[in-house]
Amino acid sequence: LNLGLRWDYFDPAAMFHASISDELTLQDSIFLYKNLQEAKPKHMLAPRVSVSYPITDQGTIRFSYGHFYQIGSLSSLYTNSVFRAPPGTNPTFGNANVQPQRSVQYELGLQQGLTPDLKVEITGYYKDVRDYIFYQTVITPRGDRQYRLLTNLAYANTRGLSFSLTKRRALGEWLSASIDYTFQVADGNRTQPTDELFYSEQKGRLSETYLVAQDFDRSHTVTSTVMITDPGDWVVSMIGYLRTGTPYTPSFPSNGVPIQFVQNSDRQPAQWNVDLKAEKFFTFGGLRTS
Repeated sequence: LNLGLRWDYFDPAAMFHASISDELTLQDSIFLYKNLQEAKPKHMLAPRVSVSYPITDQGTIRFSYGHFYQIGSLSSLYTNSVFRAPPGTNPTFGNANVQPQRSVQYELGLQQGLTPDLKVEITGYYKDVRDYIFYQTVITPRGDRQYRLLTNLAYANTRGLSFSLTKRRALGEWLSASIDYTFQVADGNRTQPTDELFYSEQKGRLSETYLVAQDFDRSHTVTSTVMITDPGDWVVSMIGYLRTGTPYTPSFPSNGVPIQFVQNSDRQPAQWNVDLKAEKFFTFGGLRTS
């Protein structure tokens, strides 16, 4: 049994703008300096727990649960920290007061030895992300200006199941191998028809969001390694994978039919790759070569 408690402290030591929209609507200058406030320090308390329990002399069940925090990249937090907004432009502003991104992760696994040289492992996992750090497009109250602001809006989660079979090389044998299979679903908040998340202060309304597949989502992934060797003499090894493609949003050329597709509604083709390596060892004049 492992118990842990992590405490993080982050002081942005910078100002943030509490009402950019009002100044963008009324301002005549390039710099926005009204209603600036000191960003508050962030305290992050993250509990962790993991349990491993042997059910037989060759089998173990394990469980882990934890909270994890991540602050936004400093380049995004301090983007345009002088709040420069030339008239007629749609500026982008960072936000030193944005909340850290928080994820809660669970994992449940089983390891079982089938023979002295063969092991199977099954793992299920779930990751829930809140306060997802995201650039939001805001339309000012009069509707005449818009800007992008770093904020906490989106939500995402990832869950999956993996299966692994490992064969280690026993004494006097040549073969060792492994095969891993993962099924995964990763989705998060997006808007239609574009990736932008809009908030209209004139209408007091946020653009409608949908749960769609994340850009990195792959439903199925198979990875395998095989090694055949006579130690000290020769070795042949192979590493390969087969995986489904990642999501993308279809589109037609600009001069084609103006159809708006659902975001990430299609998949790229499946991908596969195999690397093969062969090595032979020799001794010449007392020097070991291969």
